[in-house]
Formats: sequence, C-alpha cells, structure tokens
Amino acid sequence: SNSRALLGLLDDVLDLSRLEAGMDKVFLSVCDLHFLVHSMLDVGHLNMAQGVELVNEGPREKLLVMTDEVKLTKVFMNLIGNAKKFTVRGHIAVGAEITSDGTWVECRVEDTGIGISPENLEHIFDRFYKVNEFKQGTGLGLSICEAIIELLGGRIWVESTLGKGTTFYFRIPYRRPEEEDI
Repeated sequence: SNSRALLGLLDDVLDLSRLEAGMDKVFLSVCDLHFLVHSMLDVGHLNMAQGVELVNEGPREKLLVMTDEVKLTKVFMNLIGNAKKFTVRGHIAVGAEITSDGTWVECRVEDTGIGISPENLEHIFDRFYKVNEFKQGTGLGLSICEAIIELLGGRIWVESTLGKGTTFYFRIPYRRPEEEDI
C-alpha cells in the first residue's frame, strides 16, 4: 500500500514537472465524450461510499471531439477521485456538453460533499495544497488538472458552498473531427 502511494506521488511529481516545463505534448485523436463520461462513471463505482450515487449528466448520445483523450481521462479521474474523498452521501454527477455558441466543450464534476471554504478556494489549484491534511493524496491532483486543461487550450474553475458541495468545471476548445479522422 505504501509502495503504491509512493509510486503515485512520484508519478504526480513527474507529470507536473513535464507539464510545467512544456515537455508534455498534446496528441489529438477522435474522442467520444458520451463513451468517456460513461467509462468514468463505471470506474468511479470502485471504492464508492455507500449511499453515494453516481449520476450521468450527458452527453446522452455519441459526441465526437478532437482532443487528447488520455489527458482528458486523467483530469476526470482526478476530479472524480477528489469528489469521492469528500462525499459520504448524496451524489457525484459527471457531464459534458458543447456550449451554446459551439466553441467549447464544457465538462463538470459536481458533488454533494463537504464543500470548500472561500479562503481555501483561492489556493485550491496550488501545488501540494490540501484542504484536509488527514485525507489521502499529495495535493498535486488539481495542479495537474489545471496544467493539462491549460495545455489543451482551456480553463478550469471551481464553485463551492461549505457543507453543501463542490462543482469543478472545465472548458476545452471544441474541435469537430473531420470525415477523414473518423
């Protein structure tokens, strides 16, 4: 168990170092967001607290986007993992959609967990910052998410109410696949 935790920490430090040094590249491919969200929910059931429901908020049908699916998966996994740590009842909802102007893919991970205080919100994406020092984790996951989303040309933000829950949002450019990509 400690070996896995140490390897996780090492992976996180190396990921963040590569991202911050500009050494990580984006590998665009066709990604079906319907399938990706569904897959994230399937994996999310592992180690879920009893009494917490995973909710699929779309897309409801195939939605093809040109993006780096591996990096997008890492962002979803980190955000869902955080939601699971701080949610003991209620739900965790995951969704993705194209914005009304058709220029962005907007994704979200919402939970009914403990929430984050306003003073902690301003540091939430800082490296090694942890709202609760007693919860497992390195404090690097959200920094990695922010660096990945910025690398993909987007932005990430959070809204939270202490005692009611937290929603992480992120946007990446909507690149529609060409016929030859499919």
